[in-house]
Amino acid sequence: MTGIHDLAGLQGQARTLALARQRFFWPAMERDIKEYVRCCQRCVLAKTPEPAARAPLESIKTCSPMELVCLDFWTAEDRKKNSVDVLVVTDHFTKLAHAWPCRNQTAKQVARNLWDHVFCVYGFASRIHTDQGANFESELIAELLKLSNCFKVTIGLLVKSLSGFLPLRKLS
Repeated sequence: MTGIHDLAGLQGQARTLALARQRFFWPAMERDIKEYVRCCQRCVLAKTPEPAARAPLESIKTCSPMELVCLDFWTAEDRKKNSVDVLVVTDHFTKLAHAWPCRNQTAKQVARNLWDHVFCVYGFASRIHTDQGANFESELIAELLKLSNCFKVTIGLLVKSLSGFLPLRKLS
């Protein structure tokens, strides 16, 4: 077992069994190999635990422009290889995305860009969708959203994919 599992790179049950079948046979070989790999201390430590049960993901549905606006920061590099913070704002219904460079990722920068480039141009959003970044959780943003009668939806760090197509926009 040491030769076909431990010394072969800890390949897991299926590959270890396939490797053993190429070279050996003994009664109950499959059971023995599965048990050996299941109890292998190095495999147990390296194996990722099964994720906790989660509710199934559902698509976010919107019916009109500015019903849901998604916000996130993206850090890009300029031509001189300096980091540039970019605020990405996307209307979920129309898929219209805007990006504005910011000096930093502060609530003041978020509020200024939201007011100047989104609310004053397109009107107030019904809902804002953000992650739990301090720049989106501040009192300044809460007050701005309260004044604009806008409801804020926050997603957790482990469900970043729920922000819809925002990560895809960053890559393109």
